[in-house]
Amino acid sequence: TFIAFEDLNPDYNIPVPLGNIWDSGYIPFVNIETQRKLVDINNGSMDNYIRSMARAFKKWYEEGRRKGQNRLALVAPLQEMNGYWVSYHGKPYEFKNAFMRIQRLFNEEGASSAVIWVFAPNGWSSPTDFPFEDYYPGDDLVRVIGFSSYNAGYCPSASWKSWDLPDKVYGPYIERIVRMAPTKPIIVAQTGTSGYSSKGYDIAAKNEWLREAYNYLAVQINVSGIIYFNKGVNQSCDWPFFSGATKFDGYRKGVSREEYIYISPS
Repeated sequence: TFIAFEDLNPDYNIPVPLGNIWDSGYIPFVNIETQRKLVDINNGSMDNYIRSMARAFKKWYEEGRRKGQNRLALVAPLQEMNGYWVSYHGKPYEFKNAFMRIQRLFNEEGASSAVIWVFAPNGWSSPTDFPFEDYYPGDDLVRVIGFSSYNAGYCPSASWKSWDLPDKVYGPYIERIVRMAPTKPIIVAQTGTSGYSSKGYDIAAKNEWLREAYNYLAVQINVSGIIYFNKGVNQSCDWPFFSGATKFDGYRKGVSREEYIYISPS
């Protein structure tokens, strides 16, 4: 799920949906973003927003304790920070300072018991920008590494047209993460494929890509989980594998492998 630090009602929008997620058998993965810049976090002008968010996580955790649950959420602050498309894209030292400040404020508000901290960059960086390794806050501050990577294929809105196979979409970034943080589990935190191939919209190509992707990731020993971005934010790229009662067969076959524990979105 996604939420902004500036959310007007975190006291509801964290404990209620995350409570439903936990009660349905999931561990929530929460991306926390902002429309502000890193300087606004580091100079303290966003402290009240961050503290409010932390108190909401504490409330969610304490509600679980009263129900006999030990709730935990994977929390990725400022995901895809190495991407020029986010407002908080900046210098690596600025991000590291912001990451540390967010953690400190959560600790001060008593919310640290509810959180597994995730460093979640985009896999690809612009050649003119810093690589994600430069943003890594360090093993002491991070429990899990997440990353985003997609096959946009030939979808109409893609900046460049290229049908990339799973070993290219994931392999180089997994190798770099293992070198950067060899002891940390990896989650593919955002991923998907378009159905637009070089031949036009191609359901068979999308099914084959999905099957190959889950086959490839199943044998990556450092990868602990995959979150498929099944949302049509950019409809022209046709990310979803599940729409109404229809589920792409390639996805169904991919997640049926014995390596996966699959929980239906329904």
